[in-house]
Amino acid sequence: MEIQVVKVDRANENELVVMKVIEDCNLWPFILFDSTFEDGELSNLNRHSYMFPNQDVKTGDFVLLYTHDGQDNHYSNRAGSTTWEFYWGLDVNVWNTDRDEVVLVKSAEVKRYPI
Repeated sequence: MEIQVVKVDRANENELVVMKVIEDCNLWPFILFDSTFEDGELSNLNRHSYMFPNQDVKTGDFVLLYTHDGQDNHYSNRAGSTTWEFYWGLDVNVWNTDRDEVVLVKSAEVKRYPI
């Protein structure tokens, strides 16, 4: 996969997932989920999902996904690449136990159906 999760920072209310781009790509086909547990076992219930916007990124870039509100942004970092900041807009922390997991999915095809 062209993007890898580096870490989840749960140190404060600015909870975020840090990802690194390992191959030039577009973020559009990626969806990030949080996993949950039922009776001590990993569940297929995904309470929250984030679909990344149509954004080209380059090898070496960083992608930060904050769980709270904010304004999407990007800037040049000290490594000479770009850091992309995205905001999920949730009013809760997502990864609230040591057993939670980040699930990053790259979809083969995305089709939207209006209701």
